[in-house]
Amino acid sequence: MTKLLIYSIITMIIIIIFLVIVSKKFNKESKDVLLKVSAVLTVALHFSSLWVDFFATGEAIVENTMLLPIYPCNICMWLLLIVAFNKNKESKICKVLCEFLGLGGTVCGLIGLFANEIFLSNPDFFNYDSLKGLLSHSTMLLGTLIILTQGYCTVRTLDMTFSCTIGLLIFVAIGGAINLLYYIFNLEPVNSMYMLEFPLDIPGVSFLTMGVLAIIIVFILTSIYEIIFVEASERWYHKIRRH
Repeated sequence: MTKLLIYSIITMIIIIIFLVIVSKKFNKESKDVLLKVSAVLTVALHFSSLWVDFFATGEAIVENTMLLPIYPCNICMWLLLIVAFNKNKESKICKVLCEFLGLGGTVCGLIGLFANEIFLSNPDFFNYDSLKGLLSHSTMLLGTLIILTQGYCTVRTLDMTFSCTIGLLIFVAIGGAINLLYYIFNLEPVNSMYMLEFPLDIPGVSFLTMGVLAIIIVFILTSIYEIIFVEASERWYHKIRRH
């Protein structure tokens, strides 16, 4: 656990410093390139163990997460790639995805980095299967934080809450479809999106309750953000009054 914590803290410090530099020195075109690089690197790292295993042992095993987006970070990885290469980032769909990735994708990346199950089960930086998950979550975090901090989305309570709700519904739709596929083909349950069993064994805690709690937290935190950083006339409750 100590190794993982040290790695994660150092990684976040490096990312934050880098983002400050990007904010001051990079123009919009350069930020777009950086976003694409982070998205491609995330996907490449996700699949890289295939080549590492093949050249090391002469064979490679395809994991289920390489075939299907079983976990939230898998979905965020592909959404990041879609957003990065979308030419019309001002479209409504891309805006929703950016807002979701900016908050939801960042949270997923932080959980995948600071509580990486694979590394915790084998805390060895010289084991590539353990290391690659940390690397891919690091590059994904860079991408989602670029979206959050470099002008790809604006933190507004109602928009963010709506977009994060849509993101969670995407999780539900994909997770439900994958769990159903496993059931139809009589495979051992994979617990996609933790819909069948939540990793925290706490009474009342489930995929559903945590999803609802997440939306409430998004609403509260973005409201606090508006109170601190947004002019009173532009805050969500004033807009509702005007309408």
